[in-house]
Amino acid sequence: MLINLLLVVLIVVRLWTAGVLFITARQNKLTNLYWLAGGFVLFDFGAAFVSTAGNPLASLPVSLWLVPVPIILWQFTAIQFVQGTFYRGRPSPAPWMWGAAVVLSAVTLYGLTLSASNYEQHPLVAGGSLLVCLVSGWQAWAGYQAWRRVAQEKTVEDWVKGRYLLVVGYGLLQLVDGFSAVIRIVVLGGGTAGALGIVLALSQLIANLGVVVLSYLAWAAPAGYYTWLNRNYTPVEVKELSEEEVMRHMLGG
Repeated sequence: MLINLLLVVLIVVRLWTAGVLFITARQNKLTNLYWLAGGFVLFDFGAAFVSTAGNPLASLPVSLWLVPVPIILWQFTAIQFVQGTFYRGRPSPAPWMWGAAVVLSAVTLYGLTLSASNYEQHPLVAGGSLLVCLVSGWQAWAGYQAWRRVAQEKTVEDWVKGRYLLVVGYGLLQLVDGFSAVIRIVVLGGGTAGALGIVLALSQLIANLGVVVLSYLAWAAPAGYYTWLNRNYTPVEVKELSEEEVMRHMLGG
């Protein structure tokens, strides 16, 4: 019961973050943020049907499809976000990511046709979680490379650099979540039976908690938080960056 309540709280916070991103994207005409916000919404939709004790939605026959499919679609939006944020106008691994996404999505969908329920998934269903690992790892790496480019740049405010590191952080936590899900599906069919199942489910819960918190801090926190990140910053120019200018920094421009 407590876990389900926590999941509801995480869903609400992520939806709030998505709403802030939609508003920011509209105000500043930043298409990449639409992709990020859409991905958060898709993740929340799938999270509502995850296998947890006492979750009535997880026992529905259709829940077998309503967890992996939104997660796959979420990865599609994540590829678009990383490409549009860190590689716009530059060569990127995006074509390879799309190739992997198509293959792993097909494998996952075929695995779903061979699965009996949300608690008896065929090992091939792990393809979707493997895709999460791949895309999340790429996002974390791209964010880290972008942070390195500005880490010593005195004209870039500390809160902007902090946002890079938050993106890296929640990308790595998503990788942990995806890897735990791969093991849980392959070994336990997606269930949480036994000590291994409990450990894996707990690692996913903790990872998701971290992802939601870091995502909120990166994109939807109160202005006071970003002021705090800037507490040791000495401005080179007295100029407040707009959200559009911040994203241009992230794009390397």
